[in-house]
Amino acid sequence: MIEVLRLEKIKINKSKNTILDIPDFKVFQGERVAIIGPNGAGKTTLLKVLAFLEEPCEGERYFCGEKIANGKRQLWIRRKMAAVFQNPLLLDMSVYDNVALGLYFRKFPEHDVKTKVGYWLRTLGIYNLRNQNARDLSGGEAQRVSIARALCVEPEILFLDEPFSYLDAPTRENLLVELKTIVDERQITTVFVTHDFTEIPYLATKTCVMLNGKIVQAGMPEQVLYKPSSARVAKFLGIENIYEGRVMASTGDFSEILVDNLLMKVKGRCEIGRSVKICIRSETILINEEVNKSNVFKGEVKEVYYKGSYNKLDVDIGIRIKVSTTKNIEKGQKLTVAIPEDKIHVIN
Repeated sequence: MIEVLRLEKIKINKSKNTILDIPDFKVFQGERVAIIGPNGAGKTTLLKVLAFLEEPCEGERYFCGEKIANGKRQLWIRRKMAAVFQNPLLLDMSVYDNVALGLYFRKFPEHDVKTKVGYWLRTLGIYNLRNQNARDLSGGEAQRVSIARALCVEPEILFLDEPFSYLDAPTRENLLVELKTIVDERQITTVFVTHDFTEIPYLATKTCVMLNGKIVQAGMPEQVLYKPSSARVAKFLGIENIYEGRVMASTGDFSEILVDNLLMKVKGRCEIGRSVKICIRSETILINEEVNKSNVFKGEVKEVYYKGSYNKLDVDIGIRIKVSTTKNIEKGQKLTVAIPEDKIHVIN
């Protein structure tokens, strides 16, 4: 794979506090990197450093293998990039002129401007708004204009800084689906910042979790989502079932872990006698199914939370466990809970 961006020993300090501490970070051509973390984790600062919009206090930045220092070279590199931010930052002019801005700055011929702008207005479903003042648009329409403006310059790298955070759920999902199609078809290298882990499956081929200015875990989206590196990462990723336990046995490819009074069988070898933490995603738990598995427990539903497309159950099986299901389950109902061995993750 071709390396397009690299950071080495990057640090940013403000008021004697370390805002960013990135020993090594790489982005490869065609990758779609999601940088996720809670508010204040340093995600936007990292994006700005990658996009040459903010200077680090220490460290080096590389573009396509070339070390880049301050100066005119950075302007040349920034012209190969485009960014979409939380707020669309549209000027008081027509939709057409806002989308055309980057092309005007790059001194494209008028015929090319007209062709490119028209194409992206149609692609993003806002051609009918081309003559409207951009300041009069709804949030979703304005963000479509911002995305069209970024894509119109055909960037080698696209930066997205929580561009959907202020949109309603249906608008956000529609834009995510459309943008995924666009970056997939054109193989645009994308760096995507979000605090909402549910956006990861739409765009990311790689996920990096940030806490306190540091990248604490990186990997394929499914690896990060289902195998968090710490309890804190697990909580941020929406995993509600996190327990402390002790390893009682370990034979072959499986171990047995005692959680309160429940003995759970998990896939993988663990050191006997060791205290560990385990986590279980609520959507991986089975209820009232004919299963020939370990980890089958009887329980009672203590509470039901209706989430629209599914229900979240709070079930007492000796410990309290959250279960997501599309089944119609009522409070007080007795049921059977089964937890697949390979869906229990032991946090090392």
